Formats: sequence, C-alpha cells, structure tokens
Amino acid sequence: MSGSITMPRSIVDRPFTYAKWEIDLSQDWEDSFVVREGEKPIDLTGKRLEWTILPRFGHSNSIYVATSANQRDISIDDAARGAVTIFIQQAQLADIFPAGAWHHFFTLIEDSVHIHALKRNVFRGDFIVHAGRGGL
Repeated sequence: MSGSITMPRSIVDRPFTYAKWEIDLSQDWEDSFVVREGEKPIDLTGKRLEWTILPRFGHSNSIYVATSANQRDISIDDAARGAVTIFIQQAQLADIFPAGAWHHFFTLIEDSVHIHALKRNVFRGDFIVHAGRGGL
C-alpha cells in the first residue's frame, strides 16, 4: 500500500467526513474502507460511488473522476457490508495525478427510475500526491 489515510477506517456520513489521503507516485496505491452511517454499514447494493479530484474545493474542472460502476479503480468488495477498495497501479498513477495538493470527495449515488439520481457526499478532504518519496 502506497497511501496513507487520515480518517477512521470507516467512512461515516454526517453529512460527510473529512478524509486526508496521501499517496506516493512510486508505488501501487491500494486502500480499503467501510462506508457507514453512524455505526451501521451502508448497504451499497444497487448504488455506486463516484470519486472526484479537484484542484481546489469548488473548482469546476476535475483532475480525475472514477466510479465503482466500471469496477476499475473503485471496487465494492462486499455491498451489504459497505466494503470498498481503491486500487490504482503505479504506472497509471503518474498518468492520472500530478504531484501536488488537491481536494477530493466521494459521492454515494442511488440510481432510480426517476430522472435525477439521489446523491450524497460521503467524505471529502485533502488529497496529497508525492512524487516518488518511496513511502510515507
């Protein structure tokens, strides 16, 4: 694991949790967590997560957007327990993220038969990308 995360190992939606993540571009990045509401895991069955990296909070252009819909960078490991893993190989990291300090947020999306999907922020915070420190 090349990242460090400053937050509880469970993500709590009240209405969101601050989460500071730091990653190192010289290694694969893998991080796992549980999405919770209070003490209870949120059942992610039929839901998806979207992760967005911005230059700063409120900026209109994203650096990167990932979704659990394609299970590429974000995978829902156990939907009933709210278990999620992010995994990005080192070769992709340098292509995706420039070194620097950014802002990130995770959104839980419930698709429905209605025109608009139900969205709520789960967590957000600082996203620090180190250019190959060899570990954090």
